[in-house]
Amino acid sequence: MSNSVLSSVLWHNPYDQSAEVCRLIKSPDGFALEGVVLLPADGAPCRVEYRVDADRAWRTRRADVRLRASTTGRELSLTCDDAAHWLVDREHQERLDGCTDVDLRFTPATNTLPIRRLSPALDQTVEAKAAWVGFPDLEVSPSAQSYERLGEATYRFRSGDFVADLVVDDAGLVLRYGDDYWRALAHDSGS
Repeated sequence: MSNSVLSSVLWHNPYDQSAEVCRLIKSPDGFALEGVVLLPADGAPCRVEYRVDADRAWRTRRADVRLRASTTGRELSLTCDDAAHWLVDREHQERLDGCTDVDLRFTPATNTLPIRRLSPALDQTVEAKAAWVGFPDLEVSPSAQSYERLGEATYRFRSGDFVADLVVDDAGLVLRYGDDYWRALAHDSGS
């Protein structure tokens, strides 16, 4: 079985003036999210490339992020084992133990992982714990989150005081994130 693209999207986020292209890929080992984000970082043009690998149960196994601004760059590598122990740049981070998902601040793509993994029923709320990656510092911290299924393709995401309604496609990739954030400008449901 070869890799196949389940869905791809081009997003615009007016809140942080970003544009992004992302692909959700199915492979023999599971799933991957690959994306490129263009946005300002501290007033400078910035490009962020990421890849998140998940197993067949939609559990994050690896995330790699490469950030390039005009004169600086940062890279981040996260891995997670079956016991939900996390390594950040090959160093164990006990405070992240128990996180099942990764949540990259600069993209809505990573919301796909808990939506698909937890697959809540209509009107059901499910809890998730994510390794949240900030921007532009790429600092990683634990984040308690929840997803409430409001409709066939609509979920209410909560993290702390933050709340946003998400509309997703059949593969679980976000098409609209709240009223003020990401919106799909172009979408393809696979090849």
